[in-house]
Amino acid sequence: MYQLHHFESLRHIFNCLLMMMIQKDIFCCPSVCQQCIVRQVDCRNSSLSFIPNNFSQNTLFLYLSGNNISHINPNALISLQQLVVLHLDNSGIVYVYPNIFAELKKLWHLQLNNNHIKYLYLGTFEGLSNLHSLYLQNNEIDFVSEGLFGNLTSVHYLMLQNNHLRILGSRIFFDMINLRILNLANNKISQISDRAFQHLDNLKGLHLEGNNLTCVPSTAFLFLYLDRNKIIDISGNTFEAIGLSLKILDLSFNNLTFLQPIVLKPLVSLTHLQANYNPWNCSCKLHRLMNWLAAASFSVKLLCKSPSSLHGRYINYVSLHLFKNCFNGTNLDIFKNSKSAGIQQITSLVKASYTSAYQNLNEENSSRKSEQEQIATQMIPANLTMKENKVLSPEDVSVSFKTSLIYCFYYEIIALKLHHLE
Repeated sequence: MYQLHHFESLRHIFNCLLMMMIQKDIFCCPSVCQQCIVRQVDCRNSSLSFIPNNFSQNTLFLYLSGNNISHINPNALISLQQLVVLHLDNSGIVYVYPNIFAELKKLWHLQLNNNHIKYLYLGTFEGLSNLHSLYLQNNEIDFVSEGLFGNLTSVHYLMLQNNHLRILGSRIFFDMINLRILNLANNKISQISDRAFQHLDNLKGLHLEGNNLTCVPSTAFLFLYLDRNKIIDISGNTFEAIGLSLKILDLSFNNLTFLQPIVLKPLVSLTHLQANYNPWNCSCKLHRLMNWLAAASFSVKLLCKSPSSLHGRYINYVSLHLFKNCFNGTNLDIFKNSKSAGIQQITSLVKASYTSAYQNLNEENSSRKSEQEQIATQMIPANLTMKENKVLSPEDVSVSFKTSLIYCFYYEIIALKLHHLE
């Protein structure tokens, strides 16, 4: 009796193993694949030149990265209607047939990055109404047709960095109403339609660094990266529409020489500003910007390019006396008596929150007014944040981990005080 029971147990085990082998061979994937279970298929780096058609219809996760699939056959994915995640990155793909993903109604995550795709035809992403993340970076895409992303209403993350895009039309992203992050960095974009981002009400972050832009687009974001472009000027109303939402702004590595404070004034929520590596002209024109930055809740370092007398110096640490010609004639005479005025700019690190920077502003005019005029200057700590994936020395970044307590002087207020005493 025992032997019969033992035999039945062995037969049951044998049948199970046989069924598993048959399932893998017929319903799952080729033997070259690393792992093949009913709902997850791992065929990464398997030297596949095409997508096999014998996957289980219940497959949820399909990983085909690192193969040699140059073209995706029209019917290669038609039976995988339960698919949720599809990785086709680093597979040498050149061409993607229109409607290739039309039956993948449940697809949530699609990676087509790091291939050789040059053009995406209308209908390529047809049917992907549930798609959440689309990765197209590191391809050779030089043009995106209006309507290509038209039905991707659920996409939160669209990655298009490191392609060859040049122009963004008005309706490229028109229906992407749930888009949160749009990465267009390191393309060749020189022209953006005023309406390109108009309907992206949920957009939180836009990456445009490393392009050929000469002007700044305007819409609502939480962070805006415009570094490594060719921006030479920013008009006064550029940031009016995003003033309440924008928290991080990167303008570094551009061609800015001057910036009106009115440009930054609407940015009431701004917490981090990077503007280093621009050829700043530290003349009187930059004087008002210095005042605005002095009152800001963050620290920004601007390295002077010109005039030659200030070349290589941070505007934050330039003596007030060097700007005496920026005042009117009346105040200029008073500036010449700076010894009696007791003007001294303090830039060392000290432990205090408020200091009287000016005392006894005009001792020689004591007959006119004997009371001391004091102007408190607020000590502002630098932000403790640095942009991700950028390694710069603390002296080179405007938003640094290096705490720098900077005494800020309100030059316009000083001028008014001096004028009043005169």
